[in-house]
Amino acid sequence: MPENLFKIIEPNEVDLNAFVEKSEYPSIFQTTHMVEVYKSIDGYEPVTLAVINENNEILSSLVAVKFIENKFIKSLSKHSTVRGGPIFSQKDDGIKATELLLNEYNNNAKRDALYSRIYPLFNVDKFQNIAILCGYNREDWLNFIIDLQQSKEDLWNNLSKHRKKGINRAEKSGIIVEEMKNPNDLPLFYELLRSTHNKAKVPLPDFNFFKSVYQILGKKKYARFYFVRYNNKAIAARLILTYCSNIYDWYAGADSNFNDKYPSEYLIWNILIMGHNEGYKTFDFGGAGIPSEEYGVREFKRKFGGEQVNYGRYTNIHHNFNFKLAMNTYNLINRLRLL
Repeated sequence: MPENLFKIIEPNEVDLNAFVEKSEYPSIFQTTHMVEVYKSIDGYEPVTLAVINENNEILSSLVAVKFIENKFIKSLSKHSTVRGGPIFSQKDDGIKATELLLNEYNNNAKRDALYSRIYPLFNVDKFQNIAILCGYNREDWLNFIIDLQQSKEDLWNNLSKHRKKGINRAEKSGIIVEEMKNPNDLPLFYELLRSTHNKAKVPLPDFNFFKSVYQILGKKKYARFYFVRYNNKAIAARLILTYCSNIYDWYAGADSNFNDKYPSEYLIWNILIMGHNEGYKTFDFGGAGIPSEEYGVREFKRKFGGEQVNYGRYTNIHHNFNFKLAMNTYNLINRLRLL
């Protein structure tokens, strides 16, 4: 189909969600459910675009979010992220529409974002060529995917020896896993995440972000908040997303004083069994970093026996000078924190 018969629109909620859900590669991050979360939080600016044909059928769609990562250098840390998208038809008209869509998105993003970064959640055919044509550079980015359709015995047998030992010890210690149902527990949940992220020097959204996720995605059964308790004390927390046939591991935290109870290992194991029992197909570990860089979390995830994949990540730097300045400033701030 000639490109002049394509039209770029901001899709309505019903049409976009139906298109994403019926696609070969559905992602909660590419739905208006997630857009609703972003719109409810100060400092987050969602971008929603789609390309339709002459019959008003969506051929390609994209949900991105612009946000400031470091409040100390606001003007130099605003960037845009596309997670699990774009979603598009694998036919020729879908390919052409996606190129048009990405170019339109780039024009939007470069108005106030230093760079855009796309994280595919599936091995989407033909996307790499489209992204490169639209100014994106690919770099390796690892992840681990666990098949939840295998038997419970196979799930267990695929764990490393060390992981099995930890889970067995956790079970004998008397710790329990429970799903958070009371919104009054959100501050406790957040504190476990905040403490862990601070120690790892990894950015974490503020409390209102998780409150919105609970109120919006939790109400729709797309988000689940979990605690691990020992002697009635919360010692670990985890937030997962559930959408279509996939479980996505999103945020986690644990009290390091109880590492000998193996709460994180035990919690993940319980989530895997829950996913298997409820008919989900995959558990997505949410990323394992750049292969050439040391990343302790990667080894933690690897020992659960999932398939290591490399879908890559794609970056388009919209303002080169400011991007370099931001990187230098960010590195300086991190060095000062160590003093």
